[in-house]
Amino acid sequence: MKTNFLYFRELGSQTYTYSTGAQTFTLADAGGANFDEDIAADTDVKVVVTDISAGTDTTIPANGKSISANVITIAAASSNGFDLAAGDIVTITRIPAKGTEAMLSADRFLGVETNASATQTVISFKAMTSNAAGGGDDTITLTYPSETDMVTSKAIATAIDAALNSNDNGSVINMFDRPNSSGLLSGLGITRLEIGLV
Repeated sequence: MKTNFLYFRELGSQTYTYSTGAQTFTLADAGGANFDEDIAADTDVKVVVTDISAGTDTTIPANGKSISANVITIAAASSNGFDLAAGDIVTITRIPAKGTEAMLSADRFLGVETNASATQTVISFKAMTSNAAGGGDDTITLTYPSETDMVTSKAIATAIDAALNSNDNGSVINMFDRPNSSGLLSGLGITRLEIGLV
């Protein structure tokens, strides 16, 4: 028996234009503005500097950057970093890892639950890597502004139902690719997507 896979991908990128001063960049990663998940280590992100005058891209190595309290610091070129000039573009992108994107099997779907304040909906699947009763479930947590009459949560449940009952047996169904603003759940005003895999 074939089954569909439901695809979800978290948002994780932010771009800055450097002007002057310290080579520090504050990540807007505490609520989904640019990163759905908080960045805990500089090795969780790729930092690329676009040198406007030379027209080249330079990827900063792990020993050329650091993070402290959501602030990424690029070291000087003499310390494996880069000497930024006004107009240079710095792009910080989450390195894909388990939990930043997922394809969950439709036949392991368990349910959809919305919290009491109608600002968050959790989509649950039986864990893909564990069958243990106490192992927990794989979850997709969607956050959105407070709603009236459960409009967003109903739309989420309807989209999940459509994917589960699709005739595309064995296909990948794009549920929500946040970086590309695409999928069945795009356009619903969702401000954060968090993937929780057991």
